[in-house]
Amino acid sequence: MNYDKIGEFIKNKRKEKGLTQNELATKINVTDKAISKWERGLGCPDVSLLESLSKELDISILELLNGEKIENEVIKVTDADNYIKNTINISNDYTKNKIKNVFNRIIEISIIFVVLLLILLNIVQFNYMNKEYTYIVNRDTYEVITDTLNSIEDNINIIKNNKTIFNDEDRKIIINNLEEDNNKINNIYYLKKIKDLKPITYKVNDLRLLTDMYYNPNNEVDLLNILDKYVDNNLIKVYTDYSIRSLNNTSRSYGLYNKVIESYYYSLSNNNQSITSDRINNLTELNSNLEARVKQFLFLTELVIKVGVIND
Repeated sequence: MNYDKIGEFIKNKRKEKGLTQNELATKINVTDKAISKWERGLGCPDVSLLESLSKELDISILELLNGEKIENEVIKVTDADNYIKNTINISNDYTKNKIKNVFNRIIEISIIFVVLLLILLNIVQFNYMNKEYTYIVNRDTYEVITDTLNSIEDNINIIKNNKTIFNDEDRKIIINNLEEDNNKINNIYYLKKIKDLKPITYKVNDLRLLTDMYYNPNNEVDLLNILDKYVDNNLIKVYTDYSIRSLNNTSRSYGLYNKVIESYYYSLSNNNQSITSDRINNLTELNSNLEARVKQFLFLTELVIKVGVIND
């Protein structure tokens, strides 16, 4: 089927009737763009439109499909058969294209929906992650932390300034390790905030800093190995048991940040957000874990004094 020939034929017959594309389109209930498309050979009228279009142009359906006027001729059965087959093919192509267009439209709408949903979820996440919280430092927490830190400082000075039973090499390792860990403790972000006794303003991402507990296992192992040479093993076991309990608390505190982050990523659950907000607003859990870790270090300094410092 020659679309160019059919299109030219439709255009000529339209003009013979003195019709514009828009007028013809109105008569057969299609758009003027459809008429323009046919006349440019870019397509063919749907089978459902053949009767009404041929009637408006005052031609037969076979003439329309042939793309030319048939004058006083007997149409061969085979030609008529071919016209009918072409008409069926046009109808099938139209149906397939229509289904394809509907399917493509569904895919486009689905993609747009997914993109908009992701944008919405990212906006929700961004808002929650950047929301500011304020925590008022508890006076009791301040006193416990500062008293413990001062005691640690005093104990380290006792170890440094008094005679010990440790040999020179062990004494040097003990003092270096204690001072190194003491500096790390005093530089913990959250501890520094507590020592200022001022409100702490933070966001969810800041919890990584708030829960950034110091811990250098090598320093502690070195100290325990040294002390083990100078004292009965039972005393070291007491500290080890205490240390394990304290470290478990510390690890749970660090897990607070990860749990908060997990609950915020792409979370639209009000329940989840409410529970998480309570954990963020109330840092009591963090306080108790941090206190336990600092007290553990204090206990270690006391153990060093008990084992090795000689009272003059």
